[in-house]
Formats: sequence, C-alpha cells, structure tokens
Amino acid sequence: MDRLLGAWFDFAEYSLDEFLYQPPNVALDAAMFNVYSHYRMVSSRIPSQTQIIIIDLTISCEAYQTLKRVKDHSKVLYVNLNRAMAMDSILLFQNLGLTHLDYALYYPGKKHYPRAKTIITNGESQYAPPGAERVIDLGHREISPQTVVELLTKLNRRDLLQEEHIQAYFRSVMVCESGLESLLDRSGFMERQLDELMQLIEKGVIFADKDFTVIRINGAEEVCLGRNRQEIVGKKLTDLIQDADLCQCLLEHRELSNHLLQVNGLYYSVSVHPLYRNGEYVGALLLTEDFVQNERRQNRLKSQLVNNIYRPRYGLDNMLGDSQVMVDQRRMIHRFSLSAVPVLITGETGTGKEVAAQAIHNLSARRSQNFVAINCAAVPQNLLESELFGYERGAFTGASKEGKAGKFELADNGTLFLDEIGDLPFHLQGRLLRAIQEKEIVRLGGERVIHTDCRIIAATNKDLFTMVQKNRFRADLYYRLNALPLHLAPLRAHPEDIPMLTAHFQEERGYHFVLAPDAVSFLLHYPWYGNVRELINCVDYLGNLYQPVISAADLPDYMAQEASLPAKDGASKAEQPEQAILLALLEAKHQHRRLGRRSLCQSLERWGYYFTEHELRTMLIALSARKLVQLNSGRAGTVITQQGEDFLQRTNR
Repeated sequence: MDRLLGAWFDFAEYSLDEFLYQPPNVALDAAMFNVYSHYRMVSSRIPSQTQIIIIDLTISCEAYQTLKRVKDHSKVLYVNLNRAMAMDSILLFQNLGLTHLDYALYYPGKKHYPRAKTIITNGESQYAPPGAERVIDLGHREISPQTVVELLTKLNRRDLLQEEHIQAYFRSVMVCESGLESLLDRSGFMERQLDELMQLIEKGVIFADKDFTVIRINGAEEVCLGRNRQEIVGKKLTDLIQDADLCQCLLEHRELSNHLLQVNGLYYSVSVHPLYRNGEYVGALLLTEDFVQNERRQNRLKSQLVNNIYRPRYGLDNMLGDSQVMVDQRRMIHRFSLSAVPVLITGETGTGKEVAAQAIHNLSARRSQNFVAINCAAVPQNLLESELFGYERGAFTGASKEGKAGKFELADNGTLFLDEIGDLPFHLQGRLLRAIQEKEIVRLGGERVIHTDCRIIAATNKDLFTMVQKNRFRADLYYRLNALPLHLAPLRAHPEDIPMLTAHFQEERGYHFVLAPDAVSFLLHYPWYGNVRELINCVDYLGNLYQPVISAADLPDYMAQEASLPAKDGASKAEQPEQAILLALLEAKHQHRRLGRRSLCQSLERWGYYFTEHELRTMLIALSARKLVQLNSGRAGTVITQQGEDFLQRTNR
C-alpha cells in the first residue's frame, strides 16, 4: 500500500502484539487488518472515528497465467505458513477460475500429505517439503482493487482512482467476481472509475436504485437483454424484465438465487442481492448468466472434482468412537454393506450421515464403482429433475447440444446417495420411486428407456414417518427406501467418546492445548445439538485462542446458553425451535442488534437448528400471533417482546 499510495498517505505496519501492547500514539484515519478476528482483538484500542478495512487479497495477472499453464488435472501441493493461509489461497485460486488443478495443502508441522511433482507457494518456498520436481513461487499476494477502492472511498479520496499508476496496478492484478457485490455495497452508488471493474466480470451486471431504475450495466448484460446501454439505463427494471417472482423479490427487498428466467428465447440464471447503506435500502444488484454457459462451467468443475465426487474418502475407520453405541453403529454399517437393498440413514444434523453412506459403499462389492451424491435440498427444484435423470439434446431452450447424463446413469453399477431426501419435491417422488423399483429411467425430453443398476442410500434429519402421515411424503417411497433403516445416535448419547474425538480433531488440525477438568466436565454434559460438526467447530474455536490450558470459562458464550435449553430427546419438538428463536432474539437485543431472517437462520445454526428462510418466516408469523415477537420490515428485523421474555423465563425455570 505504501508503494501504491505512499505519495498521499503515511503507512505504518504493526504486528498484532505490537498493536496490543504499544499502540500508535497518533490519530489514525484508517486501520487495515488481514482478517476480521485480528480487528476484534484490538478494537478496544482503536478510536471510534477510525475507518476499518478488512484486506482482500488477490494475485497478479502474471501469477494467474503461470498457474493457467500448469497441465490440467495435475496434482499440486500448495505450501504456506499455516493451514488457514493455505486454505485461503486455494479458495482464492478457485474463485479466480483456476479449477483445472487438483490442490492439496502443506504447512510446517503437517505430518501427512500427498506427494506431488509440483509445489506452488506465495513467497514461502523455504517451507516446501523435499521431493518435488519443480517449485512455482508466485510471489506474495497482492492487495485487491476492491480493497483499494474501499480505502479511498472511506478517506474521501476517490479522485486518486484517476491516477495512471493506480489504474495500471488494477490492470496488473486479478479481480474476483465474488468481490463485486460487496464492492458495490461498500462504495455506494457507482461512479465512472468502477466501469472498468464491471467490464471484467463475465456475468451480466445490473445496478438499480431503490425505485428500480437501472443505474449501471456492463457489456455482458447488454448481450443478455439484447439492447444497448442507452436503451437500458434510466428504464425501470420491472419493465425490462417482466417476471412475477423477480418483481416480487425486488418489492420485498429480499435475495433471490439461481432463478431461471427466459429472455429473448434463451434461459438465464438470475441472482438478486438487495443493497443497504447505514441500514437503509438503496437499491439492488442483479447478476445474470447464460444458462448454457453456466452449465458448461459447472460440468468443467465437476470433471475437475471427479475423484472427490465418484471416489468417496470415508470408510469405517472414520466412524470414530470406542463406546458401545459406536461399536454397534459400525457393526450395522458392515452388515448393510453386504447387501444391495436400499438404506435409509436417519439422524440429527452433524452425526455423519454421509460418512456412513460412504463407508457402506467402500465396504460393499460396488466399492470399485462410482459413488455419486446429490443434495436434494441444495439443487433448485426446477433443475433437480434434470440432475437426477438427465436430459436429451433440445429438451428445453438453452439445453446442452450434447445432452447430459443424470445421477442415476453416473451411478450405474455403483451407489447413488440421496442426501436430504426429506426435501425432495412431492411431484418428483413418484418418478424416483419408479426409477428405484424398475431400475430404469427416461431422460428429460427423451423416449429411450435407460436401464440402471445402482444401490440407493438416502439420508435425512427429518421425521419421514410423520411426513407420510401428513401427506408430505409418499408412503410407497418411504417404505421402499426404509428397507434397511440405520439411525445414527446423537453425540450426547455417547459422551464417553468426546475426549477421544476432541484429541483426534486437535491433532488433525495441529492445535496444541490441554483441557482443564472443569472444561472436560462441561463438554461431557453439554447437549451437542450440532453433534460432531459442532464439536469440530468448538475445537477450531479453542485452537484459535492460542492458550495452553483451556478452562470452562474459555468456551464459547453460546454454549452456556445452549446448555440451559431443554433436552431435545423427549422434549416437545414444537417448543424447541420457539425457545431457540426467542433466545437468539433476546441475545441480539442485549447486543443492540436487529436480526433479519437470514441472520436469524445463521444464529439458530449454532443451536443445532437449520431452517430455510421460508420455514423461519412461518414460525415467526406464529410467534407474532402469540405476541412473543414483533415483525418489522426491511433491516428493522424481528425483535422479542416483553411477553416473549416472560415466556422464556417461565419455560427455563
């Protein structure tokens, strides 16, 4: 930054320890941090008027081209100082579209890592393990243009964006598409200097103000709408794109992801992101992408990840635990692996349902064949049918000219894992049943009957039997899937495994700390509604405290609150989420925060509840009818009422 902006600003560099114990004695206009957690550690020492910027990093265009020239499907070992920095860099490479390589990571102290002929690093080649044929040092990572724009915006010096050497710097480094939305949100209304950044984005970009008037677009969006910029800018977005769902989303100031839209006879995937400034709605950002191009990109990504998708990583050894519960669980998995009959795995979130599914496959006679997984809740409903059964050439406008094989075909002679089967749309359940019973499918838009032989393993954290009784899940499909039921016990059912699991995850992540007796006791009696996944998060939290000894007081604050919730086993299922919602809202009230539906969903995940925004909205309406919460529009969010606080006090007595 000093090299780029040193002519106008004075920069000083501090380590975290230096800032904590000897903070600067001069007024700071801005403070920049590599990660948000570092800011939190020193925030009490920073004046309130100081502008805070979290640095976003990228790589140079030269480094990008160097990686592009590495042969497709090459296994490369990425080297950095620690696991977090290595993971950040690999994620950056993938966000930049460098998905043609098979990445593995290495950092000092990592005991087990795959051997690779090529090592990649960002200025840390001295830590590279021996044995590689070549080492590619990309040089240190660069400050992203988004960060530079944010800094100059907050310091009221956006005029410097006109400087030639800053423009040259922007052209010399890569820009991530994923940074555009936050860039627009932080920078307010777009100005001329951002046009160049927008033109770098392959997706179509529309920026509209709060009245839905189009303010800015890029060239890709002109192609999508089939009009030039003069015909689009200044027009109402709702007039340009006439789609009921899209218009409703804009009116309600809410997000919309992967919405399929037909424009000029072609299909596009559209995402809408509402933008706020100081809590006030100021407009919306729309990203559009040609459906065919998006599908081709996804297919390329899938081809790069083929080993991960079709060759499962987990076996019976990954079902850790010495308790009788885990011994019995492993025994059942081994028995079920000897058959080709469908298995239905049930259990709370975080209990390891996919691990169990992969273990069954790896122990079975089909272990040399494909293991294909699909999450029925993650794929948009309008695409799920084609994902499962495939489609023929010309099945719909924008379909690939070559057609596409579905998951059933890809899993032929292997295993098809249907995760979150409870979220499968009702209209697809009949077709799935026929495919399982008759072992044959017909692609979307086709007539040819394709015979498939794949073993079905389904998983859910929902009560399918209750859903059958309420006509939300087909009874015949339920009984077909439930031929071999496998229930995975929650972690609180075998707490004796917690010390061993904690030690395992510590070693796996390279953390060094010892649990004091009071911490061990707390963990053994904690309800673990998020199960093993929550335990892993807890270990990560404790490992990043960098304390040699961990006491109960060092554990996350929410764990003490969650431990006071009524036990899930045997408790009324209708009351549990109510109490969790009210507790989350009460905590937000004490912190002087307002929670929207998305933020509330994220808060509830730590209590072990995973709701869609639509499901949460239904529950909030019910709580509002009982006057336990107050619903507000926009960023005002939902707040707990006095009646809600009284209700919590009564239920927690």
